Amino acid sequence: MRTQLLLITFFLTALFSSCLRDKNKLTILFDRVDGLETDAKVYQKGIIIGKVTDLHLVDKGVLADIQFKDNVRIPVDSKFTISTSLLGTTSISVEPSNNKSYLTLKDTIAGHYNDKKLLDDLVSDSAKQQKIQKSLDKIADGVKELVETAKDTTDKK
Repeated sequence: MRTQLLLITFFLTALFSSCLRDKNKLTILFDRVDGLETDAKVYQKGIIIGKVTDLHLVDKGVLADIQFKDNVRIPVDSKFTISTSLLGTTSISVEPSNNKSYLTLKDTIAGHYNDKKLLDDLVSDSAKQQKIQKSLDKIADGVKELVETAKDTTDKK
C-alpha cells in the first residue's frame, strides 16, 4: 500500500511539473529558418526571453518550438522574426502587439524570416551611404599613413 502511494505521488508530481514546464511553450511556423538552430535565443526589445527547443520540418515550412522564461506572456498578434546578426548568429525577435489577450500553448503562430542581407539596413538611404563612404575613406587614409610609416621605418634600418 505504501509503495502504491509513493508511486501515485511520484506520478502526480511528474505530471504536474511537466504541465508547469510546458506552460511557457509556443510553436511558430516559419516558411524557412536558414541558420536557426536549437538553443537559439529569443529576444524582445533586446532582452533574452526564451530559446528554441526544437525544429520540425512540415509540409508548409518549419515548426519552431519555443520555451519562454517564467512569467513571459506574449500578446496575440505579436510578430516573430528570424534574423541574423552581423556576427552570424541567428535568433528570433518578438515584436509585441498592443493586444490585451495573450497567446496560449494551443496556438501555432506564423513567423517571418528576415531575408535582408546583413548590410541592407546600413545602406538603406543615401545619407547613411555617405556617412559610410566617409568612414571608409578615413580608414583608407589611416591605412595609407600606417603603410608609409612602416615603409619609412624599414628604409631607415
